[in-house]
Amino acid sequence: MRLPVKFYIPILTLLALVGIVAIGFHWHLASDKSRTVEFIAAVVGGITAIYTLLLSIHQRRTAAAAAFMHRWNNPDFLEYRKLVRKSIDAKSVQGLDEVSIGILLSFWEEAAIAILHNESDESLMKEFFFSPCLRFFEAAKPDIDRRRLTYTQPTAFKEYERLYLRWCPITTGKP
Repeated sequence: MRLPVKFYIPILTLLALVGIVAIGFHWHLASDKSRTVEFIAAVVGGITAIYTLLLSIHQRRTAAAAAFMHRWNNPDFLEYRKLVRKSIDAKSVQGLDEVSIGILLSFWEEAAIAILHNESDESLMKEFFFSPCLRFFEAAKPDIDRRRLTYTQPTAFKEYERLYLRWCPITTGKP
């Protein structure tokens, strides 16, 4: 497993610094200096536990992103990928069946929720899904607005829209 330096080194440095400061305080404030060795062991154990927890959270988010990529690349999803390509080329979802559009919008909504709630690694998701996610939203926006009105659900696909606005390199405030 590749460990991205940008995440691990600063956190490990911060944890080590906090541990060193705590040990320094203990050394100066403790009347029995021999107990400092026990304190050092406890601090090292605590830092290790915190760091392991952070690593497991990162691993879980990476696994969630990989699961979305796996679903996207699954042969069973091929027809939907073709529909995404077709709608991106046409800059519209007109002509696609209602159920397929709903399935695709639900996929993007689920991905957006996972990203926006830190359940999935955003950088991996953005690297993999950036273009199809944004371009499909642009093609489907009129249909999303129609669905919101037709089904009286003004919040339908709002997380997908929030993700679009977050990722879109040039936003004017409205998609």
